[in-house]
Amino acid sequence: MSSGSAGFAIIAPLCLVAILLLYSLYCALVYRWMIDFSYGNSRIVLKVSIPVTMLFMFIQIVLSVLTAGLFIPIAGVMIYRYIVGNMRLVSEAGEESALGYQGRIGYDCLYVYGQALLTVITVGIYTPWLISKVGRRLVSNTYLERPDVITPTFTPGANEPTEAFQPVAPAETAQPSSLQM
Repeated sequence: MSSGSAGFAIIAPLCLVAILLLYSLYCALVYRWMIDFSYGNSRIVLKVSIPVTMLFMFIQIVLSVLTAGLFIPIAGVMIYRYIVGNMRLVSEAGEESALGYQGRIGYDCLYVYGQALLTVITVGIYTPWLISKVGRRLVSNTYLERPDVITPTFTPGANEPTEAFQPVAPAETAQPSSLQM
């Protein structure tokens, strides 16, 4: 064995690790940049430590590479849970409310695998449904810890009645009639 191939055997994995570290840094910075926007009178921000996020992303990417892509749906759900868990809704008054993910990762990953299987069986035709159904499932399991922080700023349009934007009063409890007793 020549010394050139031995050097390549050492340098190639190191370059791969360096590329994966740079990619995980890129992902962490992009998420932090993308999740900083206004929502009504509030702001939604991502409060994360870049080194911790970079390490988390690196671990997810490495596990996906080592399992030949089988870990990708699990990594996607884990990354979504991590990102949502570190998002904060900050009101004008400075009050913070955290967002969270209440889904069960095992069931959500099986759901993603099932949708991916349907996409493979249909030779990619099912892809738009995969994206919408998986996105809907993840978002439907996302919650805001203190929804009272949000102040609604909706104004009805030309085709919407004003009462559609009014707060809903709790329904009165019905009194049992004498026939039901």
